[in-house]
Amino acid sequence: MPTRRLLITALLLTLAALPQPASAQVAGEREGVTAVRGSHGYVLRFGKRAAKTYRRIAGRRVEVGCATVSPIPNGAGFQVDGASSMVATAPRRRGRIRTLTRGRADFCSVRLRGDELVAAAPITARGRTYLDELSTVALLDVPLELADEDGTPAPIAEVVAQAHGLVVALDGPDGTPPLRKAGYWTDGVRFVSAAVTSAGRRLFFDGERDVVRTNVLSYLTAG
Repeated sequence: MPTRRLLITALLLTLAALPQPASAQVAGEREGVTAVRGSHGYVLRFGKRAAKTYRRIAGRRVEVGCATVSPIPNGAGFQVDGASSMVATAPRRRGRIRTLTRGRADFCSVRLRGDELVAAAPITARGRTYLDELSTVALLDVPLELADEDGTPAPIAEVVAQAHGLVVALDGPDGTPPLRKAGYWTDGVRFVSAAVTSAGRRLFFDGERDVVRTNVLSYLTAG
C-alpha cells in the first residue's frame, strides 16, 4: 500500500475518535441542544428539535461531561485543557440532563456508554468555536473515505456523486466550499479536501504522493 495511503488511513482512524457533529449526525445547538449553568452544576437541555436525538438515549445509561478548552498559539485551533464526567440514567421524558460540574466549562456533551457521542453544546463563545471547528474537521473526512483502494485520488465527479450532497467540486486547489459542505479537488495526483468554519476559517487536507499537508493537526492529535 502506498505511503500516502497509509497516512490518509491514519488520519481517518484519528478522526473517527473525535466528536463529529457534521458527519456523524451529533446534535448541537442547531438541533435544539443547549447547555446552561444550573444551581447544582451545568444542565444539558433538549428542545423540541432534539426530540429524535433524545429518543436514542431516553432511559439509558449515559456519560455526561463538561470540559474547558484554550486556543493554541498562532491560530492553530483549540485544545482541551481539562474535563469531568459522570455516568447517569437519562430521564425517559425529553427535557434536561444534569451534570455535577460546577466550575468553569466551555462545553458539555452526552455519550452512550460505548463512547458514541450523541450531543454536544457550548457554554461559552470559546466552546462554540471549538465545537464548530471539530464538526468542520469531520467534514474533511468525507471525500477521503471515497478514495480509490490503490491510493490514487478518486475522480471529482465520482466523489461528488457518492457523497449525497455533502461534497461539492472545488474550482481549484485553493477553492473554498460553502458552509457545512466539504469541497474536493484533484488533478489525478494531488488532492485537496477543504471545508470552512462558521467564522470563515478554511480547513484542509492537501496531499500528493507521500506528503499530506493540513492545518488541523492539533485536532488529529488531540486526546
